[in-house]
Amino acid sequence: DYPLDLQAMRFRRILRAFASAARGNSSRDLRQKDRRWLVGALPFSLGSAGLLLHSYGDAAMCEKRPKKVALVTGSSSGIGKAIAERLSSEGYQVVVNSHASVQDGKAVAASLPDGLYIQGDCSTREGCEGLVKEVVERCGQLDLLICNAGVGKVIPHDKLELIDDEYLHKIFALNCFGPLWLSRAAMPFLKKADDGGIIMIGSAAGGRPMGSSIPYSMTRAAMNHLTKLLAKSQGPVRVNCVAPGLIETRITHGGDWDGPHAAVK
Repeated sequence: DYPLDLQAMRFRRILRAFASAARGNSSRDLRQKDRRWLVGALPFSLGSAGLLLHSYGDAAMCEKRPKKVALVTGSSSGIGKAIAERLSSEGYQVVVNSHASVQDGKAVAASLPDGLYIQGDCSTREGCEGLVKEVVERCGQLDLLICNAGVGKVIPHDKLELIDDEYLHKIFALNCFGPLWLSRAAMPFLKKADDGGIIMIGSAAGGRPMGSSIPYSMTRAAMNHLTKLLAKSQGPVRVNCVAPGLIETRITHGGDWDGPHAAVK
């Protein structure tokens, strides 16, 4: 029972930290026991704050009403799905996204009030730009961008020979370049919003010598720094990064992941 209780507790803390970042709260607003996810608050003169935290209807049009619109990439399952559900419960109109798991993404969107599903590949510039364009065309606005789509697999850190170039390019395209392409495409619309924001979903591996593989940890470290750079330069848009540890999801269940899960239990 303990591992399941531990997973539930950690997941709740991720969602609390995420919700706090979405509302623009500072480290002082976080509950004391959740502050271990926080390593720094970086306020800047333009009003942006970088918080580094170490979580249907295909043809339907978004309703034109004063309701904030959030795009959550990689939200057909796991952490992304939980974020989409949380945002919906707080009054956002949520655009669910996935690349391969289309039916799962449509099912998540169908379960949300005014939910919308848009398929898109966040590992290419064209895919990122097209995704943002379609959100704005169908919804008329974009208030919050959640960069959650990512990829990873277990490669022991001492086995450098197992890191092939194909995987290296794939993981950097989705985990590192994708958030930048999405942020660049979304920024003009976020700056028009009343309280535009970006939340990166990273990993504790971005700030510590750990993680499922060396390439994965490298991409998460890059995401941390991207968060700080965007927060400093793109005010008044708020840019934050929530960086949890290992969470058991459909993707990280069984197989090569048994070892990492055992290590954190």
